[in-house]
Order: sequence, then structure tokens, then C-alpha cells
Amino acid sequence: MGGHVLGLLVPKSWTAAVGVDEHLYHLVSVSAGTVAGLMVVAGLALLLARRLTSPRVRRTTTRADKVLFTVLAVVILLGMSATVGKNLLGGGYDYRATIAVWFRGVLSFRPDPDLMTGVPLIFQLHAMSAWLLAAIWPFTRLVHVWSAPIAYLWRPYVVYRRRAVPAGGREMSAVRGAAAILLGAAGAAMVAAGPVMALKGARGRADIRAELRGQAISFPGQAISLSGQAPPAGAPGRDVLTGPQARAFAEVIGRNVLAATGGRTYAEVSAELMAAGGDDEALTRLRQTAFTGQMLRASLLNAYQAWQVTTLVIGLGALLTVTGAALLAASALLATTG
Repeated sequence: MGGHVLGLLVPKSWTAAVGVDEHLYHLVSVSAGTVAGLMVVAGLALLLARRLTSPRVRRTTTRADKVLFTVLAVVILLGMSATVGKNLLGGGYDYRATIAVWFRGVLSFRPDPDLMTGVPLIFQLHAMSAWLLAAIWPFTRLVHVWSAPIAYLWRPYVVYRRRAVPAGGREMSAVRGAAAILLGAAGAAMVAAGPVMALKGARGRADIRAELRGQAISFPGQAISLSGQAPPAGAPGRDVLTGPQARAFAEVIGRNVLAATGGRTYAEVSAELMAAGGDDEALTRLRQTAFTGQMLRASLLNAYQAWQVTTLVIGLGALLTVTGAALLAASALLATTG
């Protein structure tokens, strides 16, 4: 839900304003979305298994429940297909430029259908199924999501006493046992994968530090800053060893190049040189300066992006570890109460 709120309701310009570019957003969206989607699929599978294997629960399942489970499964599977098939394994699709703008228009009663005409079919189907889920929501058990459980705070304690397993209770025990095994396996896999991901991220960050250290880059003093702007606070003479420092140094290079070229880009200087016949020595040197500065800036920004990726990998590793530990605890609880 949080990913959909960020992707659909928060404009791209807002995330860009806080330093989250499209590449980083896409990486976080696909990675976190895939992990969250797999957890939702696992939860839906457990829900359906309980409904199908427990006679008592199966008897209380209504037609509305069956319709809800079907629509919910379609929404989840279409969303996973779009995330994994299109954005993870495919070439990717920037839905924030079309679907998100259209969705915000619907909420503000100013929809623009033309925005959805070129959207891939899998995203269109996912949006249609989501609207269908919203339409049937008030008539299903999902309506309880909006109920405030205030009375639960004053609810009397429920005392559980062990008793003999009644007829038909063995099926429920079997379901609990299967759920405990499934949760335990998923938890063990996450606990094993989480530290590996975090270690890989830490090693990647160490490699970036080593590469930047080998380049012997340090922030210039204010006296040699051609743009007339002071370097970041405390930066003069400091070595560039981290991703944020690489980005800050790239900004220094960008300002200095623009100051040297009079605010012109490499393409503009090249066009001016060609218009002059290509034999203007001053413009030739200026174009080389712009080209060199642009390449250095791009390399430093690549280091910054790589640093951001390592941050994401370390964070996902920690998240997987914590989630896996929680699943193992839930598995143990199910096993002891089954």
C-alpha cells in the first residue's frame, strides 16, 4: 500500500526535489515491490488454504467471500506480473508519467483518458481490477478494514483452556502444521539471504571507497573554484571517499565547467565551433574542457548511484533478516499451539 501511495499520489517532481532520481526510484520500487508482493502472495495462499481445508471455515464462506478472493487474487497476480515481468525482467515502464497522473486526475474529478491509451495492457488490466476491488469493497469482509477497533481496548480477556481435539479438529491441526512448515521455510530462507545481501552491499560500498581513494580526488579550495561559489562546508582539502561526497564534487565540477564556458553546455560549444568552421583554437580548447568536465561529472554521479544501490541492498538485507526472524517466531508459535 505504501508503495502505491508513493508511486501514484506523490508527483515525480517531489521525489526529484529531495534527490531521488528516476533510476533510484525504479530500483527501490522494483526491489521492495517484489519482496512485498511475494509476501502478499504467500499470505493469500495461506488464507485460501485455511478456507479450503478447514470444514468449519469452509461452511461459513459466502458467495461474497468467493468473489472477493477471486478479485483479490486477480489484482495481486496482475500487479506481480507488471512488477516482475515488465519492470524487473523487461525494459521497465515509467508509470508515474502516465498512470499516476491519470489516477490523481480521477481523484480530483479531472480524469484524462488519453493518458492511458499508450499504457501497456498488463498495467491497464491491473488498474481495472483494482477499481473492481474498490467497487465491491463495501459489500465484503474488507469493510472491516475501516472499522476502528477502539472497543478492543476494553474487551475482557479471553481465557483459553486446553481440551481434547474434537472431531474435525484434526484438519485444522493439519492446516496449522502446514502453515508452520511454510512460514518456517520462508523465514529460514530470509534469515539466510538477509545477511548475505547486507554483506554484499557492505563489500560493494568498500569497493567504491577503494576506487575513489585510488583516484586521489579531493575538494578544491575556494580560491580555485571558478564558479565563485564556496565548496560544501568543511569540504576544502577533504578526500572524496563516499557516494554523497562524489555527488557534491560532481556539482562542483558542473558549476566550474559552466563558469569556464560562460554558461554553455558541451553541445552548445560544439555547435558554436562548427559554425565558426571548426578551426577556432579557443573554442576547441573550450569544447575539450566541457567534454572532460562532463565525463568526470558523469563518472562521479555513477559512483553516487552505485553507493545508493549498496544502501538499498544493505537495507533490504536487514529487512529480510528481521522479517525472516518474525516468520520463524510465528512458525514456532503455530507449531506449539497446533
